[in-house]
Parts: sequence; C-alpha cells; structure tokens
Amino acid sequence: MAVVNVSMVGLDRRSVSLALMLKAYSKPPEANHQFIITVNDDNSDEIEAASQLGAVDHNIHDIFTAVQNANLVVVALPYHAVQEVFRSIGPVLMPGAVVMDLSPLKVPSIQWANDYFRRTSDGRFEAYLVGAALIPSVEFMVDPRTDAASAQANFFQHGKLVLSPSVSCSPDAIQFVSDLAALLGLRVHFTDPAEHDGIVAAMESLPVLMQMALFQTANGNPAWEDYQPLASTSFALGTYRLAANDPEAWTLLATENRANSLRALDNLIGRLNDIRAMLTTDDPAPLHQAFAVSAQRYAEWLNAGNVDGASNRLHSAGRAGPRLFGALPNLTPFGRKKTQGDSKK
Repeated sequence: MAVVNVSMVGLDRRSVSLALMLKAYSKPPEANHQFIITVNDDNSDEIEAASQLGAVDHNIHDIFTAVQNANLVVVALPYHAVQEVFRSIGPVLMPGAVVMDLSPLKVPSIQWANDYFRRTSDGRFEAYLVGAALIPSVEFMVDPRTDAASAQANFFQHGKLVLSPSVSCSPDAIQFVSDLAALLGLRVHFTDPAEHDGIVAAMESLPVLMQMALFQTANGNPAWEDYQPLASTSFALGTYRLAANDPEAWTLLATENRANSLRALDNLIGRLNDIRAMLTTDDPAPLHQAFAVSAQRYAEWLNAGNVDGASNRLHSAGRAGPRLFGALPNLTPFGRKKTQGDSKK
C-alpha cells in the first residue's frame, strides 16, 4: 500500500470534507493508497471539529513542520492569508510536492508561487502549484455553513474538481491532482486561470457585494428601528455572509480582481435597471414573465447539478488517473529515485 502524506493548511468545510473522503478511501484493506492527514490551522475549534470527525492523523501547529514532508499540500484559507502562507511554505516544500490551492483567485496565487516557491539552480520549480476549486453537488450549495464541523464525507459526491493551472505548470503535477480526483470519483473540469477569476467575480464577489448593499439599504434607512421587527428569512438569507465578519478577505477578493468585479457589478446594475423599468409600468406581465423564466432556468440548473455536463472541457479523470496513482511511490517528480530509463531533469 502506497502512503501519501497530505497536509491541510486551513480547515473548513471543503478541506475537511476532502480529508474525510481520503480517509474513507484508505479504510478498506484492499485500498492501494493510505492517506495520512496532517492539519495546520490557528483556530483550535476547527481542529477539534475535524479531529472529532476522524479527519486528522496529526495536528502540527508549526506550519513549516506541517508541510515539509507532504506529497500534497491543500491550502484552504481566507484569501488575505494566502500570500503570507506561500511566502512561508515555499522554501520548505519537499521536491516534487504539489500544492493544491483552493483560494478563490488563481492569477494572484500563480504570481505568489512564482515569487516564493523554491527553484533549482537552473530556475525550475522544485514544488508545483495547481489552482483548484472543489465544487459540491447542488443540494449542498444551498447549505451556507462553511466551518469544519459541517464537513461530510459525501459533500463532494457527484461534485467536481475545477483545475486552473498556469501554462507553465508541470504536466505531472496536473496529472497527480487529476488522479486524486479519479480515486475519489470527482469529475475534472479545466479552466484558464484568468477565465476562472472572471467567473469568480460573478459567483463569489458579486453575491457578497450584493449582500452588503442589501443590508446597507435597510440599515441606512431612517426607519431601521421599525424595520428590524419585520426582518424576514429572506432578508437573513440575503445578508447571511456578513455574519462571517471577514472584511479583509472580501475586500481583497473584489480589489485583487477589480476589472472582473466592476464588469459583474455593471451587469447587475443593468439587470436592476431592467427590473426597475418593469415596475414603472402598470402592466405586471413583463415582471411575471421575468420571474417565470428565471425560476425555470434556476430549476434547470439545480436539476443539472448531478449530471455530467456536455462541455468538452469536462473530462472523466478515471480513464487516465489510475495509471499514475497506481504507481505513486515510483514516480518522478513525486519522490521516486531515478532509474536508468529516466530522462535527465
């Protein structure tokens, strides 16, 4: 059985659910791989929750020690912390290690890896960054919890792993992460890093900016004291992310991706103006039609969540995956000693 050392830097619902999937894979005696999970997080509550779920083999407070022997490092941190973590771990990652970066923006992360990851004397990276996003099936998306305690081994069942590697990323590193997806039954979808960040502006930044604007609209009204007793579930769900109290991460998410954030906001403002125009008439039909079409398309999206997409960029990693992972201890660059048949690096 091959042992794969995995370090989780940052514990949340995504990383702990992934750890639970890896531990579940390792349990059967016939499993080809044993995943050893080491965690590092400043939040003791998150560590305790992950430990109680059975996702932790080792808890190491010192980040250098936590990652130095890892084949795979999964970074799942608030965005404002990612640059400093890359600066810290870059010099101590072991040769051939793969860093799977789950942070929301990929283009800045690629630059930080270029700045901080150790290189050989001829300028080649010794460890590799693969930008990634773990996407659960749609039924889990409507659950807003993000903490480690809400992690589940089936959280990514029928889900996908979106990979956004740089053009210079090692093909072996990409294959390594694709093979991991194959073992866990995740579909793999590839996006260009810049394209990914454009989509994130609409899917992550815009909802947070909308929630802030919605709350400010009500809270800034002179009648706010009268509003509060009538606050509804709709209002609470429409503003819930403000409870996370992470203004630094939200600010960076929007400003580091400024052009895409502005484009998303402009599109939203255009739609709001369209809706406003519908409300200025006495005819309810246009607004009714807009609601009907949106509801239909929303239902189609929900129903499509567990179905393989038709995009030609959505691949089944299972076809090629076991080839690489099945021989993990014998691979270059993942720790193998070279044989005579290897080409020189």
